[in-house]
Amino acid sequence: MNRSAFLNDHWKSYPTLSSRDHFFCGRVKELKTGEIELSNQSQSLRVKLENEKEVLHLELGKSISPSLLLKGDVVAFHKSEKTFFLLSPNLKNSCGEEVYKRANDWENFLKITKNFLESRGLKSIQTPLLVDSPGVDHHINFLRVQASQTGREWCLPTSPEIHLKKALSEGWEHIYEIKSCFRDDLPGPLHQTEFTMLEWYRSYWSLDELAGEVFEFFDFVTGKKQLRRSLSISEAFEVYAGLNLTPKTDRATLWEWGCDLGIDCHESDDWNDLFFRIFLEKVEPELGRGEVTRVFNFPASQASLAQINKEGWAERFEIYWQGVELANAYKEVNDPQENRRRFEFENQKRQNKEVETSPVDSEFLDSLERGMPPACGVALGLSRLYHQMQKVEGARETPVF
Repeated sequence: MNRSAFLNDHWKSYPTLSSRDHFFCGRVKELKTGEIELSNQSQSLRVKLENEKEVLHLELGKSISPSLLLKGDVVAFHKSEKTFFLLSPNLKNSCGEEVYKRANDWENFLKITKNFLESRGLKSIQTPLLVDSPGVDHHINFLRVQASQTGREWCLPTSPEIHLKKALSEGWEHIYEIKSCFRDDLPGPLHQTEFTMLEWYRSYWSLDELAGEVFEFFDFVTGKKQLRRSLSISEAFEVYAGLNLTPKTDRATLWEWGCDLGIDCHESDDWNDLFFRIFLEKVEPELGRGEVTRVFNFPASQASLAQINKEGWAERFEIYWQGVELANAYKEVNDPQENRRRFEFENQKRQNKEVETSPVDSEFLDSLERGMPPACGVALGLSRLYHQMQKVEGARETPVF
C-alpha cells in the first residue's frame, strides 16, 4: 500500500484521542533507516522501528506503516505497541524540523525579550485592543472596526502609546507591553497590516539613559556585543548627503538640495515631504550597516508627542540596524494643553492631505491632568527585529534564559 491509498482508504479527518496515556504525540522531525525522531515543543522521542504490524484503534482507526510517514506528519505513537497513528498528514511535504524551528524561534525570542525587560524592573501591563483613538501621527493610517449589533465603532491601535501614558498618569512608572498593532499600510517586506510592537517607558529617565538601555537590549537579544554609533540627524545629512541641515533650514533650501541631488521633487511637496525625499533616498539606506545606529535630534515638525529642545530639535531618536529602522523613542510631552495642541496640529496635517482625522481620546487628556511624570518611551517593531535577526548570519540560535 502506498501513502495515497492509505490516506484515501484508512485515514479519517479529525481523529480524536480521548486519552494520551501510552501515547507520545508530536511531529515527525527526522526519518532514518530503522529510526524515526518525533518532536513536540516539550520533548523529543527517537523510535527504533521494530515491526510493521497493523493495529486498529477505536478512535484513531488503522495504524500507519512507518514507511509511509513523511517529515512534518503529526502522529500519535503507542509506546507499548510500537505503532504509529496519523493525526494530521503533512500534505505539503515540508520539513517538520523547519515547522518547529519557526515556532520555537519566535517563542524563544519573546522569552528573551521579556527576560531582558523584567530583569531591569519593568512591569508588563495590558492595554485595550479596541480604542477610541488609534494614535496621533498624521502619516500613520489606522483601521476602524464596527460592532455588528450595536453599530458602535472603535479604532485598532497603531501603537499602545496613549494607553501606556494613561498608566503612567495612574501611578505606574516603569512599564512595557508587547502588543499586536494595526496600520493601514500596503503589505511589504517591512510593513504588515498587523504586527507585534514592543513599547516601554521609563519615568524620570533621560533620553540618553533610555538609548543606553536600547543598545543593551540589542546586545541581549542577539547574544553578542553589537557595534554602536550615535549621530544627530544634522550629522547624518552632512555625512551622507553633504548638506548642512539646521532647525532654520527652509523649504526653498530643501527644494534646491533635492533638485541638485537629482531627487524627484514636486511643487505640492511641503517641508516634510522634501525632507523625507532626501532622507529616504540619500541618508536612511546608509544607516545601521554592521552596527546599531541611533539617530537623534529630529526636525521640530516631526516631533509628534516628543518635546522640543532649546536649539529647536525634537527630542527623539530612531534606531537602525542592518539598514532598517527598528525603534522610535521620545522624551515625552506630559503637559495636558501641549498634548491637546499636538493632537490638533497632527489632525490639521491630516486634513491638509485629505485623509481621515484621528479621534482625540479625551480620557487620555483628562488622565494627564492627574500628573504624568517626566518620562521617556520607545516603540520597537518586535516582529520586524525578529525577521531581521533571521537574515543575519550568526544570529543567536540557542537562547540563554
